[in-house]
Amino acid sequence: MHKYPIELGCVFLGEAARGIEPGLGKQAGIEETLGHIKDALQAGLVPFTGRNKLDTVWLGVGPGERLLTICFCCPCCCLYSVYPYLPSRLQKTVVRLEGLEVHVGDRCGGCGLCKTVCLSRAIHVSAGRAVIDEERCNGCGRCATECPEQAITLRLTRRDAVEACKQRIRSIVDVK
Repeated sequence: MHKYPIELGCVFLGEAARGIEPGLGKQAGIEETLGHIKDALQAGLVPFTGRNKLDTVWLGVGPGERLLTICFCCPCCCLYSVYPYLPSRLQKTVVRLEGLEVHVGDRCGGCGLCKTVCLSRAIHVSAGRAVIDEERCNGCGRCATECPEQAITLRLTRRDAVEACKQRIRSIVDVK
């Protein structure tokens, strides 16, 4: 499992982000933020965007509905370290982007690495092949980025889902 630099941590957006203690991060402009996201993607991290009440609590900011988190879904900290242990009602609040499919291809040899990196415990190996539990899978993509055979892929089958997601983001934060 990869170890990622802490500098590639989460990005917080929205009115409430202004209240984050400076020791926990820094303010950045649009270009710097986009560069940060690009660096995280190049490192193999997968962005996960949403409102996370836990972030408003540990950061001590509000209003909670005005904080948007871009988490890079690594095993280092926060929600995704505890996700497998959360009550099912809370796990169900983390949902996959509509139209996002996770596909296991023929190159899968059943090594099980994907199972070990899956934070939602949505993968098991059966008959020498990874099997995705569609009900549990939150579409983070860690299985795809870690697969040594590149046998797992993500496909977006509903192109309007991206625009719908952008609209939801715009309703939370001022996106220029």
